[in-house]
Amino acid sequence: MKYKNLFLLAGIFIFNYINAQPGSSNWREALFFAPYVTGSHPAYDLFPNRQFIFDTKVIVRSSMEDNTTVDICMWLNTREGYMGILPPGRNGSGPVVEINPESPDFIFIVLGINGTAYRYYNSIGKNNILEKWVSTANTEMFVYEFPASFSSSTLQNSGEPRSYYDGQVTGVNAYMYVGSTTKLFLYGNRYPDRLHATRYFGNFGVGYLQTTEGTYLIFERQEFERFYKMKSIDPGAATFDARSYQVIENKYFTERTYDLEKERLKIIKDEARLNSGNCISERTNYLDWRKRKWMQQKGNLILIISGNLFQSREAQQAMLGSMDPLLIIQESIHKTRVSLCNNQATLSRIPTDGTAARKIPCLQNTIIELQNQEAALRAIDERFASSPGQAFAEKSKYYMQHLPRGCD
Repeated sequence: MKYKNLFLLAGIFIFNYINAQPGSSNWREALFFAPYVTGSHPAYDLFPNRQFIFDTKVIVRSSMEDNTTVDICMWLNTREGYMGILPPGRNGSGPVVEINPESPDFIFIVLGINGTAYRYYNSIGKNNILEKWVSTANTEMFVYEFPASFSSSTLQNSGEPRSYYDGQVTGVNAYMYVGSTTKLFLYGNRYPDRLHATRYFGNFGVGYLQTTEGTYLIFERQEFERFYKMKSIDPGAATFDARSYQVIENKYFTERTYDLEKERLKIIKDEARLNSGNCISERTNYLDWRKRKWMQQKGNLILIISGNLFQSREAQQAMLGSMDPLLIIQESIHKTRVSLCNNQATLSRIPTDGTAARKIPCLQNTIIELQNQEAALRAIDERFASSPGQAFAEKSKYYMQHLPRGCD
């Protein structure tokens, strides 16, 4: 699946490319001056509301499952050890390279090598005001864990030279992980029989590789039928000021805590008057369901902040569980049953009540439809038991295609 992601910059976007051709000594010198990569400068710990400065622009071409390719722009800060990723353009229009935080559909991903990951995005709020949000996915407390294979592996020279950048960069050589079929095409000063990786900086399997034998650029990664390659890499500069972005997790946690407390008080109030009026059995069942749901959602709120949302399955399931369409259908069933009972009680008292007489068969049919939808959603859960994210997507799609009809 091809995904659209945008990037952000609050105020300034500058390109300052050096006057050097790819492969020239000036170009090589600028690219290989990478203090974090070489270990001469430590990676900085990031926080979401700061200014980000990038010094290297990379266009990555990725092969897709449908045999097409997509180009993505990646910005690097090779001094402080963080990167930003821009999405592909729409409808095959090429990579998005400009960081534009004033765009309403703007999205931008910033990854710190120390494990922080931020997703910046915009939305249109009340009165058509542009709202700016950032999701940390809890990575400030529970860092994103990058695969260790790149930074602690031995690579064997496979003797397969290539050229890149339309032939302007030559002498790129292929290496393979010992005991693996993954192949990397590396560009550096020398190509010994073996390299011993100590640090990787980049994404999609391309970027910088520091080894005990020297610093290398990974121009391409091949694995099975897929490839990722650097279509271009250039020294340049871009700045993004993220200080105006609000952390969405703070807003979500505050609102969910308020909603749960509001529901808790309403449950207490409804329970106090449960034994008066009509349809006590139906209302009791609904109230019991609400209590179970409240306990579940209270637990979910705790679990959501128990790990980073990129990698913690428990945190992911809790977040998805808090938005589960199945809960909407189940609540609709309970509400419809209470409404059906009330209308039947009304018709029993007033046999000439035309409104109640009209609603009863509609409500009965609605319950049947909702029960069928509940069964369908449960079946989706079973079908995608090992992939809760895909299950949620399929259930959301099904729910939107089968929105319950009203009987008013």
